[in-house]
Amino acid sequence: VRNFLIHAGILQGMLDLRPTLDLDMPDGRCYITCESNGLLEMKVDLGEDVSKGQLLAEVHDVRRTGSEPEAYFSQLDGILTARHAPGLIGFGDSLAVVAEKV
Repeated sequence: VRNFLIHAGILQGMLDLRPTLDLDMPDGRCYITCESNGLLEMKVDLGEDVSKGQLLAEVHDVRRTGSEPEAYFSQLDGILTARHAPGLIGFGDSLAVVAEKV
């Protein structure tokens, strides 16, 4: 946002330019789909590096308090590039996308 405001002339300062990061989503392992209904608790932030097997999120059943949440793990090393909006998530919703750095 800061770079945009500088470019538009609203703020003064130098642009904070970062190197381009090339990403690839080679197969279905990149896409994590929710297999339950409940409240989504993300464990990783957008843009954060992730490792294969790392916990990405938990879905808590809102109808059964005290039950164990369903855990979702990364299937590959990469970077978290997309995630479901905070709040309720349903069966079949896209939970997260992990892309490989090229």
